[in-house]
Amino acid sequence: MDIIKKGSVVISTAGRDSGNPFLVTDCDDVYAYLCDGKIRPVEKPKKKKIKHLRFLSSDISEKITVKLETGIKVENAEVRKALSKFLQEVL
Repeated sequence: MDIIKKGSVVISTAGRDSGNPFLVTDCDDVYAYLCDGKIRPVEKPKKKKIKHLRFLSSDISEKITVKLETGIKVENAEVRKALSKFLQEVL
Protein backbone atom coordinates (compact mmCIF):
# COMPACT_ATOMS: atom_id res chain seq x y z
CA MET A 1 0.00 0.00 0.00
CA ASP A 2 1.23 3.48 -0.83
CA ILE A 3 1.73 5.90 2.01
CA ILE A 4 -0.38 9.04 1.98
CA LYS A 5 1.70 12.08 2.93
CA LYS A 6 1.77 15.84 2.43
CA GLY A 7 1.54 16.68 -1.25
CA SER A 8 -0.14 13.41 -2.26
CA VAL A 9 -3.10 13.33 -4.61
CA VAL A 10 -6.00 11.19 -3.45
CA ILE A 11 -9.57 10.44 -4.47
CA SER A 12 -12.32 10.27 -1.90
CA THR A 13 -14.09 6.90 -1.87
CA ALA A 14 -16.81 7.63 0.69
CA GLY A 15 -19.21 10.42 1.52
CA ARG A 16 -20.83 13.05 -0.63
CA ASP A 17 -17.45 14.08 -2.03
CA SER A 18 -16.67 10.57 -3.31
CA GLY A 19 -14.93 10.50 -6.66
CA ASN A 20 -13.39 13.96 -6.22
CA PRO A 21 -9.62 14.48 -6.30
CA PHE A 22 -7.91 16.27 -3.42
CA LEU A 23 -4.46 17.37 -2.36
CA VAL A 24 -3.28 16.23 1.08
CA THR A 25 -2.11 19.25 3.09
CA ASP A 26 -1.41 17.35 6.31
CA CYS A 27 -1.93 13.88 7.74
CA ASP A 28 -1.45 11.71 10.80
CA ASP A 29 -2.02 7.99 11.48
CA VAL A 30 -5.82 8.11 11.09
CA TYR A 31 -6.79 11.34 9.34
CA ALA A 32 -5.73 13.32 6.28
CA TYR A 33 -6.54 16.98 5.71
CA LEU A 34 -7.65 17.63 2.13
CA CYS A 35 -8.14 20.63 -0.10
CA ASP A 36 -9.03 21.20 -3.74
CA GLY A 37 -8.75 24.98 -3.97
CA LYS A 38 -12.43 25.43 -4.90
CA ILE A 39 -14.97 23.92 -2.54
CA ARG A 40 -12.34 23.09 0.06
CA PRO A 41 -9.79 25.91 0.25
CA VAL A 42 -6.35 25.50 1.77
CA GLU A 43 -7.42 27.61 4.77
CA LYS A 44 -10.27 25.19 5.67
CA PRO A 45 -9.16 21.66 4.73
CA LYS A 46 -11.49 18.68 5.04
CA LYS A 47 -10.61 16.17 7.74
CA LYS A 48 -11.15 12.66 6.37
CA LYS A 49 -10.15 9.19 7.50
CA ILE A 50 -7.36 7.68 5.46
CA LYS A 51 -9.32 4.46 4.98
CA HIS A 52 -11.85 6.46 2.91
CA LEU A 53 -9.20 7.64 0.44
CA ARG A 54 -7.61 6.06 -2.62
CA PHE A 55 -4.01 7.03 -3.31
CA LEU A 56 -3.21 8.34 -6.82
CA SER A 57 0.20 9.98 -6.77
CA SER A 58 2.84 10.84 -4.22
CA ASP A 59 4.00 14.06 -5.81
CA ILE A 60 1.73 16.40 -7.73
CA SER A 61 4.07 19.37 -7.80
CA GLU A 62 7.53 19.70 -6.30
CA LYS A 63 6.87 23.39 -5.58
CA ILE A 64 3.69 22.68 -3.58
CA THR A 65 5.26 19.77 -1.71
CA VAL A 66 8.22 21.92 -0.63
CA LYS A 67 5.87 24.68 0.52
CA LEU A 68 3.78 22.22 2.56
CA GLU A 69 6.86 20.66 4.16
CA THR A 70 8.40 24.02 5.10
CA GLY A 71 5.16 25.65 6.24
CA ILE A 72 5.01 28.32 3.53
CA LYS A 73 1.47 29.35 2.56
CA VAL A 74 0.08 27.54 -0.48
CA GLU A 75 -2.40 29.50 -2.61
CA ASN A 76 -5.72 28.00 -3.72
CA ALA A 77 -4.94 28.91 -7.33
CA GLU A 78 -1.75 26.83 -7.16
CA VAL A 79 -3.71 23.82 -5.89
CA ARG A 80 -6.40 24.18 -8.57
CA LYS A 81 -3.82 24.52 -11.33
CA ALA A 82 -1.74 21.56 -10.12
CA LEU A 83 -4.78 19.27 -9.72
CA SER A 84 -6.09 20.26 -13.14
CA LYS A 85 -2.74 19.62 -14.80
CA PHE A 86 -2.37 16.27 -13.01
CA LEU A 87 -5.86 15.10 -14.00
CA GLN A 88 -5.28 16.05 -17.65
CA GLU A 89 -2.06 14.02 -17.69
CA VAL A 90 -3.74 11.01 -16.09
CA LEU A 91 -6.79 11.05 -18.32
